[in-house]
Amino acid sequence: MTGIDLWKNRDQSNNSFKSTQQLLQEKNLENRSDLKTADMIELPLKIRNTTL
Repeated sequence: MTGIDLWKNRDQSNNSFKSTQQLLQEKNLENRSDLKTADMIELPLKIRNTTL
């Protein structure tokens, strides 16, 4: 399963790649997640199956 979070710096204060990493560590999810930052137009994902 892949989740995508779309956000802009101006939309959410104190939201950053580092703060997201820290949250994953606090919730013991860092070993079950792969955090990436990318341009929405060129997402680095291999999509096999989608459900909308």
